Amino acid sequence: MCASARGLAKLGAYMANQGKLGDKVLLKESSYQELVSDFTSEYMFGFGHAHNFSKGGVAKYGDISIQDRKFDDTTNKKSYGLIMEGRENFIGW
Repeated sequence: MCASARGLAKLGAYMANQGKLGDKVLLKESSYQELVSDFTSEYMFGFGHAHNFSKGGVAKYGDISIQDRKFDDTTNKKSYGLIMEGRENFIGW
């Protein structure tokens, strides 16, 4: 699979508008809601802290409260806070 920067930007625009762009629909509203539902916090190999992933596999950044039970020490919690600062509620890949 390959994609151009323009194609990825267009996909991002659809996703930022909940699956719609102008009068075109990529995802029905119910499908978009399924994609971004049921977030769980899991460790991601190599990062040293947990990330929130939805049922559809997208990540929700910046919500440290979901992470609280996944940190094994305050260093990881602090590093997560620094990395995610300014990304509160950003959803992406």
